[in-house]
Amino acid sequence: MTKTSCWSFEDAAEATAFLDDSFREHLDTYTREDLFRMLHEEAEQGNPIMQQFLGLCYVIGYGCEENPSEAVNWWERAAMQDEYVSQYCLGMSYYEGNSIPKDYKKAVYWFKKSAEQGCDDAQMMLGECYCWGYGVKKNYETAVDWYMKAAGNGNPKAKSILSQILMWN
Repeated sequence: MTKTSCWSFEDAAEATAFLDDSFREHLDTYTREDLFRMLHEEAEQGNPIMQQFLGLCYVIGYGCEENPSEAVNWWERAAMQDEYVSQYCLGMSYYEGNSIPKDYKKAVYWFKKSAEQGCDDAQMMLGECYCWGYGVKKNYETAVDWYMKAAGNGNPKAKSILSQILMWN
């Protein structure tokens, strides 16, 4: 059930490079604006992967004006179709309060949906929530369980946290 990591970009430039790489074969023929319109058409048809990508486009202004609240709208549509990257992105939006009110309980809800599908970043964030009591009752055992799942799926931050925990115990 191991999945690859969800999107965790350092900045908009890294996310832009990811999208350029994803659409490399089309960038010779189409502009970013053209690609955005094509993604939008597919997303409107209900394609959760295109909804996921469209959300990222709105976050960084890839072929469109930046619009984080519209990103959340598209991620929610995809998340409702069990698309795990969008579930993670939606969880992060609630966790950080990006264009929507910060809501740790909703963040935990979406992190858990994504984590149960094997997303190591969501597993790591669930560990954080349980460790600090964000949206859930503090529970160090549950936090460590989620950190271990994330580390087992290759998450470097979870591995680092677990090594610190082991060092203190």
